[in-house]
Amino acid sequence: MNETLVFNQITLITDGCSNQGYSPIEAARQAYQKGIIINVIGITDGGQIGKQGILEIEGIAKAGGGLSQIVPVERVKKTVQFVTRQAMNKTITQVVNAQLVQILGEKDLVEISPNQRLKVANMMDEMAEHSHLKVLLLIDQSASMLKKMEKVQEAIVDFQLSLLSRAGESSISIVIFPGNPDLLNIKIPWTKDIKKVDTILHQMVPQGNTPTGSAILKSIDLFYQSKHKQGLLDEYVV
Repeated sequence: MNETLVFNQITLITDGCSNQGYSPIEAARQAYQKGIIINVIGITDGGQIGKQGILEIEGIAKAGGGLSQIVPVERVKKTVQFVTRQAMNKTITQVVNAQLVQILGEKDLVEISPNQRLKVANMMDEMAEHSHLKVLLLIDQSASMLKKMEKVQEAIVDFQLSLLSRAGESSISIVIFPGNPDLLNIKIPWTKDIKKVDTILHQMVPQGNTPTGSAILKSIDLFYQSKHKQGLLDEYVV
């Protein structure tokens, strides 16, 4: 368990249901089968997201092996960091539990001694801190997000700062949907140069419908592009 783990995550930020295109739950299932975890943050602006919206958000996260949180728009900033970390911890726990049978002859963390449990917990913290984290923020910019976009941008900047504090390698991409004229608008292509993220967050103007499933499918493809290039963001900086 000394290998550096690589965590591929899509964090979907949305305020409601998909209303166009492919099933988002099926798309999330396909992502998870390819080793990409889907987290979902559902945001409200004082109203209710609706039963159908709640079921879809929870269904996407469950199918994608990730976590879901439905929060007021004021809490989006803290929630992006929280779900990213918790999803990593969930995956690490699964990895460790699977290997404890071979290493300690035990079934899971609950059944080992307190001393062993402490050692394993410390090891898990190290794995989380030093792993390679690759996060694609998939942001719904449909018309209903108009009043929420400012807080979403603040959350992105705050998340950027949290990545800078990690010991492990971090890569980020920021994608919005629906794009015009394309389905996806890649605001920030994959980069490890996290410091530049907040310099190019602009013109995120809500518009159109919410083709969440199709956006997830297209986002999966972005994980299989060529390796990151240093300076890739330079041409995007205004």
